[in-house]
Formats: sequence, structure tokens, C-alpha cells
Amino acid sequence: MKLCATAPKLCALARQFVRELVGLWRYGDTRPATLASILSAYAWAGCLLWPGETMDRPTYHHMAEVMDTDEKWAALFIIVGSLQLWRLYAATSRRFIRYDYALKIIACSMWTFVGLACMFSIYPPPAAMSDTLVIAVGTWWDMVRYDSHHCRICDETVCEKGDCPYAR
Repeated sequence: MKLCATAPKLCALARQFVRELVGLWRYGDTRPATLASILSAYAWAGCLLWPGETMDRPTYHHMAEVMDTDEKWAALFIIVGSLQLWRLYAATSRRFIRYDYALKIIACSMWTFVGLACMFSIYPPPAAMSDTLVIAVGTWWDMVRYDSHHCRICDETVCEKGDCPYAR
């Protein structure tokens, strides 16, 4: 309160920033977070398919306890990334919406497990895993914001004309 008395313009700017940030969190488009998850899944798969044994490294110890080979993990990343890509660009009918939430749960589970398993496998935690945790937060944001009553094509709550103008 003392700061607001001495610098009212700074306080007003900070309040406006917080309002905009909350608005972005509640009403922002989550498709970029899904796209980042897709690209990261393909990058992980590519790195896991690189010659050599990734799961033998101490950073991936907990992941190796769940699935022991790089190829199994790469397959999981490719499958989840491909399903997310399909959901993002091709699943536009009401028939596929029931699978939407299940896919979000799978993506959240995968990214959360991978990020935390690698972060807590060695001390100090590997700094390179911070981006994986950001992807996990993005998938959680996408899942928490999920609403089956909005248009999956244009991401509007209600299409004004009844039919989405972006439908294929």
C-alpha cells in the first residue's frame, strides 16, 4: 500500500498487467500450447531414435523403469504427438469430441511423468528438463480449460452463424 501511495501510476500499470494475465489464462487460445506439445513430442522421439542408448543415462533412470528401451518411449511420443495433431487439425465433428478429453489426460500424464521423472532422477536437476515441464504446464492449461460445448474448429464458445465458417 505504501508503494501505491508513492507511485500510483506504477500500481495502476501492475494491476492492469495482472488483469491481462488472468484474462489470458482464462480466455486465451490454448492451441499454441498444444502445437508446442506436438513439436516437442516429435523432437523427443527423434532424439530417442538417435543411435545410442538414452535410457542408460542417469537422467532417464525413472523413465527406464517404466519402459526400458528408447524405441518404446519414441513410439509413445510419436503416437501421442500424432493423436494431438489429428485432434488439433482433423477432428472437427461432434463424434470425435468424446475422445478429446481422454487425449488431453494422456498428454498431461505423459508430459508430467517425463518432466518430473527426469527432474528428480539426479541432483542437481538437469536444466534442460525445464522446457519439458513448461510443456507439461501447457498441456495442463489446455486440459483445465477444456470445454466440450465450444467449437473445436474456430475455438469460439458459440459459432454466431450456427455452422462454423472454418469447417472443412
